[in-house]
Amino acid sequence: MFNQLILLICSMVCTSLADDSIFDAIENECIDKLGLGFYENLIVLESGYLKEDDEDMRAFFACVWKEKGFQREDGSVNFNSIYEVIVSERKSGSSEFGSAYVAIQAIANCEDIEEENHGHTVIMVYNCLNEKVLEYDEKFRNKFIR
Repeated sequence: MFNQLILLICSMVCTSLADDSIFDAIENECIDKLGLGFYENLIVLESGYLKEDDEDMRAFFACVWKEKGFQREDGSVNFNSIYEVIVSERKSGSSEFGSAYVAIQAIANCEDIEEENHGHTVIMVYNCLNEKVLEYDEKFRNKFIR
């Protein structure tokens, strides 16, 4: 369930690519803008993490995150927007307090990531958030929900 949450954070629905209808309008726009065509290697690995060394994937995610307001034009990540998504998506399975706790803790662990280019920053933040949301959700549940 929480891997799905992270996928929503990153505007992803890419566990397999049978056709490009799985992409939303912004994702299709970025594919066209970058000249990627149908980009069959754009997948989320089974673990829920993105490949860190794929330049096309980096460019795609930087484009998508900028268009969706998760990354600013200067390459910095808009963690306020990411916080809102985490909290709103988690409310269905947790209290508002629990959702806020998980979002704040995960972001605190990932907010200092800055890589050599905008796309690499996005991939590294995505992978960090994926790990930390799961970690802090488990910690919250173990501490407050028994």
